[in-house]
Amino acid sequence: MEAAVRILTCPPLPVERFLSAYVDVETFLSCCRQCPNFGRRGTCPPYRFAPEDYWRRWTTLSLSARQIAFSPEERRGKLREGLEVLRREKERFLEDLLRQEALQPGSMALAAGACERCDPCPMAEGQPCRHPETFRYSVESLGGDVAAAARDLFGLELLWARGEDLPPYYLLIGGLLCK
Repeated sequence: MEAAVRILTCPPLPVERFLSAYVDVETFLSCCRQCPNFGRRGTCPPYRFAPEDYWRRWTTLSLSARQIAFSPEERRGKLREGLEVLRREKERFLEDLLRQEALQPGSMALAAGACERCDPCPMAEGQPCRHPETFRYSVESLGGDVAAAARDLFGLELLWARGEDLPPYYLLIGGLLCK
């Protein structure tokens, strides 16, 4: 299955502005508690630090998005194939963010969603991460409202599959925190 991928960016935002407009740790922590990754992935809550303090280590955030669009013919009954396309694009997106991070000393990438490299995640058992070079938190795991940010900053809604049918597109949101 092929999908059209559109890369979207927005101008850097002051972290404090992003925090006040889009971060609500308590609300999103309650959402995270309902997820099967809660406490089972090192990139997912609960954390031993305050997410607000993590955000404040940096001064600006450059958000970017990947819109993965499916044709009407590709959408019907193709959930499994679409999720595989999404997984591959999520990995490419992280690789791109890590390249940007390498070019800007003192920056830190924010991944799109939870890390899925190891199953089970060794960190859930108190072991070190097997892939520390790619270990990154996501906007949502740190309390960020990616749905509101996508709507306000990219003019797009987050869409979800219905049964085995794909939505017209999936949207991944990541970013780069800079000092």
